[in-house]
Amino acid sequence: MSETGCRKLFEWHDGPLVDAMKVGHTFLVDEISLAEDSVLERLNSVLEPERTLLLTEKGGTRNSAAEQVVAHENFRLVATMNPGGDYGKKEVSWFLFFFLLVHVINQN
Repeated sequence: MSETGCRKLFEWHDGPLVDAMKVGHTFLVDEISLAEDSVLERLNSVLEPERTLLLTEKGGTRNSAAEQVVAHENFRLVATMNPGGDYGKKEVSWFLFFFLLVHVINQN
C-alpha cells in the first residue's frame, strides 16, 4: 500500500544503466545492433553532450515527478556489435556516429 492507502501497481527500482550513470561506472551494451529501435532512441540523450536520462516511468503519481539523471563525469558507455552482414544482424548506421569504431579482424 502507498502512503495514500492505494495499492501500487508499479514500483520503480533503478537498473544497471541508471546506477552506472549515477556513480560513474562503465556500462557495457553487448550486441547493440540487436537492440530494438526504441531502446536505441532511449539511449540518445545518454550519449549527447548533456548525458542525461529522463525517467518518466519513475513519476506517474500526483506526488512524484519524473527524475532527470545526469551522468557522473566518469560514466562511460561502451557498446559492442558484430558486422551487419551476419545472420540476424541489422545495420544501425544512424546510431554509430556516437561511437569510435574499432574493427577487429580475425587473423586465423
